[in-house]
Amino acid sequence: MRIGIFEDSGVDLLEPITLTRPTFALRCGAATQLERHRRFFDADEVGAWVRPALAELTRHEYPELAINQRPWRAEIWTNARWLPSAQRRPDATAPHVGMIGQEVAYVAAPPSSPAEYAGDVSSWLAFCKDRLPQAPAEGILIDYLWDAIDHNGEALARDWPWFHAAHGAAYPPYGTVIGPSQQWS
Repeated sequence: MRIGIFEDSGVDLLEPITLTRPTFALRCGAATQLERHRRFFDADEVGAWVRPALAELTRHEYPELAINQRPWRAEIWTNARWLPSAQRRPDATAPHVGMIGQEVAYVAAPPSSPAEYAGDVSSWLAFCKDRLPQAPAEGILIDYLWDAIDHNGEALARDWPWFHAAHGAAYPPYGTVIGPSQQWS
């Protein structure tokens, strides 16, 4: 699957940490938002639309990603602030906008890409919200840095099977598990 990750205007509330990195570089649990979205959608190709001031730096740090490329289309565009639930993936083939409250978590099968709006993500999102059906999205949007901290424990618990399989990590003998130990075996 080909996914794109976009930054919306909510990135401003994540400063100062997002002044020098794209929002998808934020870590919650054992993964960055980029790793989480890639794994959640089982993506084989990923692109991103970041703030113009960070585009060159992001291309340098993530050379495998298509950064602010025109034309570049994705089956689904996800908000870099979206922390999806572990339950189920949205249907990427049916055009719709996944909403959390009044904010866009993702756009499935979009009629266009942010590039077609001269990189103005806000205008592109408004266009998609006006033209596509809306559906509730599962998960949360990280509105403030403390939201990532508040949800870190549950994200770590969801990430453990993936992290354990990917890294073969085991608890050190001096570690302490708080909570049901069967979760961590």
